Amino acid sequence: MASSGRASPSPHGESWRCFGSLFKHTSVRSRDVSFRDLRQVLRQTIPFSPGSECMYQMLKALFPSIANIPNRLGSEISSKQLLCYFLFWLFQLPFLFISPQSLRWLFLAKAIIVPPALFAMLGWAFATTGGGAIFQQKGSLSGYQLVWTWLGALNSTLGTITTLAVNIPDFTRYARSKQEYVTTYFIMPLY
Repeated sequence: MASSGRASPSPHGESWRCFGSLFKHTSVRSRDVSFRDLRQVLRQTIPFSPGSECMYQMLKALFPSIANIPNRLGSEISSKQLLCYFLFWLFQLPFLFISPQSLRWLFLAKAIIVPPALFAMLGWAFATTGGGAIFQQKGSLSGYQLVWTWLGALNSTLGTITTLAVNIPDFTRYARSKQEYVTTYFIMPLY
């Protein structure tokens, strides 16, 4: 990608161009933009569910009467959940307009603060529980229950770096040489 000079990442752009021919009324550039927009909408929708639940818990702590809102939807999502979903969306919407380049200082501060905080919390947890008794416990799961629990843990672990793995083309489009993308494979496991 360093040599191609394209602004859109190849894997996403090329696959979209194959199926993008179905949309003959739009130009190639607008199809790329619309695909990137669609991908971003999906990426922003996934955190909304836990975010709206956090919003509900915060509002319930401040205004306990929110728990008494009657459900007028009659579906899998209740009226209060939809309200909190919308409020969370409304709250985080202005942050989507901030350029990631202008938040570079925040990511740098996070990279400096989070690792010591992680080890401090780990130390606190060991001091509170009295040490390494957790490592001496025997497993209580077996069979399918063990397999599904293990797969769930694997999924949650891999889910933290999947976004980075999928977006390697976005990161490497700023590379100056074709070999610079290799460094991302060594840096990603640190996340």
